[in-house]
Amino acid sequence: MQQVPAPAEEIDDSTEHKTQEIDVSITCQTYVNDMSMTKTENVNTEEDKEKDNNKIHEQVALLWSLYPRKKGKARATKLLPTLIKKHGVEQLRRCIDRLTEDVKDEQFYPHGSTFFQGRFMDYLDSNYLDSVADNLTSRWQYVTDPVTGEQTLVEINEKGEKNDSRSE
Repeated sequence: MQQVPAPAEEIDDSTEHKTQEIDVSITCQTYVNDMSMTKTENVNTEEDKEKDNNKIHEQVALLWSLYPRKKGKARATKLLPTLIKKHGVEQLRRCIDRLTEDVKDEQFYPHGSTFFQGRFMDYLDSNYLDSVADNLTSRWQYVTDPVTGEQTLVEINEKGEKNDSRSE
Protein backbone atom coordinates (compact mmCIF):
# COMPACT_ATOMS: atom_id res chain seq x y z
CA MET A 1 0.00 0.00 0.00
CA GLN A 2 1.17 3.35 -0.96
CA GLN A 3 0.66 6.35 1.17
CA VAL A 4 -0.81 9.29 -0.59
CA PRO A 5 0.15 12.70 0.77
CA ALA A 6 -2.74 14.62 2.25
CA PRO A 7 -4.01 17.69 0.48
CA ALA A 8 -2.64 21.04 1.68
CA GLU A 9 -5.93 22.10 3.27
CA GLU A 10 -6.02 19.08 5.59
CA ILE A 11 -2.45 19.69 6.73
CA ASP A 12 -3.25 23.29 7.60
CA ASP A 13 -6.34 22.21 9.54
CA SER A 14 -4.38 19.69 11.58
CA THR A 15 -1.73 22.29 12.34
CA GLU A 16 -4.38 24.70 13.59
CA HIS A 17 -5.92 21.92 15.63
CA LYS A 18 -2.58 21.15 17.29
CA THR A 19 -2.10 24.85 18.04
CA GLN A 20 -5.52 24.96 19.63
CA GLU A 21 -4.68 21.97 21.80
CA ILE A 22 -1.54 23.69 23.06
CA ASP A 23 -3.48 26.88 23.84
CA VAL A 24 -6.08 24.86 25.72
CA SER A 25 -3.47 23.10 27.83
CA ILE A 26 -1.81 26.42 28.70
CA THR A 27 -5.20 27.87 29.59
CA CYS A 28 -5.96 24.84 31.77
CA GLN A 29 -2.68 25.17 33.65
CA THR A 30 -3.29 28.86 34.20
CA TYR A 31 -6.82 28.11 35.38
CA VAL A 32 -5.53 25.46 37.79
CA ASN A 33 -2.96 27.91 39.15
CA ASP A 34 -5.66 30.57 39.53
CA MET A 35 -7.91 28.09 41.34
CA SER A 36 -5.17 27.16 43.80
CA MET A 37 -4.57 30.84 44.51
CA THR A 38 -8.28 31.42 44.87
CA LYS A 39 -8.62 28.53 47.31
CA THR A 40 -5.83 29.98 49.45
CA GLU A 41 -7.47 33.40 49.37
CA ASN A 42 -10.85 31.88 50.28
CA VAL A 43 -9.37 30.09 53.28
CA ASN A 44 -7.99 33.37 54.63
CA THR A 45 -11.21 35.15 53.84
CA GLU A 46 -13.29 32.48 55.60
CA GLU A 47 -11.08 32.72 58.70
CA ASP A 48 -11.43 36.50 58.65
CA LYS A 49 -15.20 36.20 58.21
CA GLU A 50 -15.38 33.81 61.16
CA LYS A 51 -13.39 36.24 63.32
CA ASP A 52 -15.62 39.11 62.20
CA ASN A 53 -18.74 37.06 62.93
CA ASN A 54 -17.47 36.21 66.41
CA LYS A 55 -16.67 39.87 67.04
CA ILE A 56 -20.08 40.99 65.82
CA HIS A 57 -21.76 38.28 67.92
CA GLU A 58 -19.95 39.63 70.99
CA GLN A 59 -20.98 43.18 70.12
CA VAL A 60 -24.62 42.10 69.69
CA ALA A 61 -24.50 40.44 73.11
CA LEU A 62 -23.00 43.60 74.62
CA LEU A 63 -25.63 45.90 73.13
CA TRP A 64 -28.44 43.57 74.18
CA SER A 65 -27.09 43.47 77.73
CA LEU A 66 -27.12 47.29 77.80
CA TYR A 67 -30.66 47.62 76.50
CA PRO A 68 -33.06 48.12 79.44
CA ARG A 69 -36.15 46.24 78.21
CA LYS A 70 -35.45 42.64 77.30
CA LYS A 71 -38.40 41.95 74.99
CA GLY A 72 -38.12 41.12 71.29
CA LYS A 73 -34.64 39.62 71.56
CA ALA A 74 -34.90 37.30 68.54
CA ARG A 75 -35.81 40.10 66.14
CA ALA A 76 -33.36 42.56 67.69
CA THR A 77 -30.42 40.15 67.46
CA LYS A 78 -31.19 39.61 63.78
CA LEU A 79 -31.20 43.36 63.13
CA LEU A 80 -28.17 44.30 65.21
CA PRO A 81 -25.36 42.91 63.00
CA THR A 82 -26.51 45.06 60.09
CA LEU A 83 -26.86 48.10 62.34
CA ILE A 84 -23.42 47.53 63.84
CA LYS A 85 -21.85 47.42 60.38
CA LYS A 86 -23.73 50.55 59.31
CA HIS A 87 -23.52 52.75 62.45
CA GLY A 88 -20.91 51.15 64.72
CA VAL A 89 -21.16 49.83 68.27
CA GLU A 90 -20.30 53.11 69.98
CA GLN A 91 -23.00 55.00 68.10
CA LEU A 92 -25.63 52.39 69.04
CA ARG A 93 -24.38 52.43 72.61
CA ARG A 94 -24.90 56.20 72.74
CA CYS A 95 -28.41 55.68 71.34
CA ILE A 96 -29.24 53.34 74.22
CA ASP A 97 -27.73 55.79 76.74
CA ARG A 98 -29.77 58.66 75.33
CA LEU A 99 -32.95 56.61 75.46
CA THR A 100 -32.40 55.81 79.13
CA GLU A 101 -31.74 59.51 79.85
CA ASP A 102 -34.85 60.68 77.97
CA VAL A 103 -37.32 58.08 79.20
CA LYS A 104 -37.48 58.11 82.97
CA ASP A 105 -40.15 55.45 83.55
CA GLU A 106 -39.06 51.95 82.51
CA GLN A 107 -42.56 50.97 81.43
CA PHE A 108 -42.25 53.40 78.52
CA TYR A 109 -39.10 51.86 77.05
CA PRO A 110 -39.92 50.28 73.67
CA HIS A 111 -39.23 46.58 73.23
CA GLY A 112 -35.75 45.86 71.95
CA SER A 113 -37.10 44.75 68.57
CA THR A 114 -39.06 47.99 68.18
CA PHE A 115 -36.14 50.18 69.19
CA PHE A 116 -33.66 48.52 66.82
CA GLN A 117 -36.14 48.46 63.93
CA GLY A 118 -36.05 52.22 63.68
CA ARG A 119 -36.60 54.13 66.91
CA PHE A 120 -32.85 54.18 67.53
CA MET A 121 -32.57 56.63 64.62
CA ASP A 122 -34.01 59.41 66.79
CA TYR A 123 -31.00 58.96 69.08
CA LEU A 124 -28.23 58.86 66.46
CA ASP A 125 -25.63 61.60 66.88
CA SER A 126 -26.75 63.64 63.87
CA ASN A 127 -30.48 63.45 64.67
CA TYR A 128 -30.21 63.76 68.45
CA LEU A 129 -27.81 66.69 68.55
CA ASP A 130 -29.89 68.59 65.99
CA SER A 131 -33.07 68.10 68.04
CA VAL A 132 -31.33 69.18 71.26
CA ALA A 133 -29.98 72.30 69.54
CA ASP A 134 -33.44 73.11 68.12
CA ASN A 135 -34.98 72.65 71.56
CA LEU A 136 -32.40 74.89 73.22
CA THR A 137 -32.69 77.69 70.70
CA SER A 138 -36.46 77.62 70.76
CA ARG A 139 -36.72 77.66 74.58
CA TRP A 140 -33.96 80.09 75.53
CA GLN A 141 -33.14 83.56 74.27
CA TYR A 142 -30.87 86.40 75.26
CA VAL A 143 -32.82 89.43 76.40
CA THR A 144 -31.22 92.84 76.87
CA ASP A 145 -32.29 94.74 79.98
CA PRO A 146 -33.32 98.25 78.84
CA VAL A 147 -32.09 99.92 82.02
CA THR A 148 -28.67 98.28 82.56
CA GLY A 149 -27.97 97.04 79.02
CA GLU A 150 -26.99 93.60 80.34
CA GLN A 151 -27.92 90.51 78.42
CA THR A 152 -29.49 87.65 80.34
CA LEU A 153 -30.57 84.22 79.17
CA VAL A 154 -34.33 83.86 79.59
CA GLU A 155 -36.54 80.82 79.09
CA ILE A 156 -39.36 81.39 76.59
CA ASN A 157 -42.58 79.34 76.63
CA GLU A 158 -44.44 77.96 73.59
CA LYS A 159 -46.38 81.23 73.18
CA GLY A 160 -43.16 83.25 72.93
CA GLU A 161 -43.55 84.82 76.37
CA LYS A 162 -40.97 84.99 79.14
CA ASN A 163 -41.28 82.20 81.63
CA ASP A 164 -41.57 83.77 85.09
CA SER A 165 -41.05 80.51 86.97
CA ARG A 166 -37.55 81.57 88.07
CA SER A 167 -37.33 83.86 91.04
CA GLU A 168 -34.84 86.72 90.80
